[in-house]
Amino acid sequence: MEYFKLNNGEKIPAIGMGTFPMKGLKLIKAVHGASRSGYQLYDTSVAYGNERELGMALKLSSLKREQQYIITKMGNRQQETSNARTALKDSMRRLHVKYVDLYLLHWPYPGKFMDNWKEMEDLYEEGLVK
Repeated sequence: MEYFKLNNGEKIPAIGMGTFPMKGLKLIKAVHGASRSGYQLYDTSVAYGNERELGMALKLSSLKREQQYIITKMGNRQQETSNARTALKDSMRRLHVKYVDLYLLHWPYPGKFMDNWKEMEDLYEEGLVK
């Protein structure tokens, strides 16, 4: 697997699996096949409505958490209320993880970008996001 090195020293796999618009058993089967094929990066969002299934599929995979690279995104509803901490904790609960590797703003919400970004920096400093 090839990786790219990020500015903070973390590595991100060069290829990964996007999970939109899959849900349910279709997603679980796709993740199973992808992990058996060497995929380690999985991209989701609260807006996709599939974080729970992705978490379940990754828990069932043969990969340890340290071998998985999980990306999720803060949805517009959470951005509107500037509630990055609650949004991330809810995503982590659905994904069954203690941290996510990359947390993004899904379509940054006008007028709230800086407030959300500051909260996300705090989450990074606390180790909830790599």
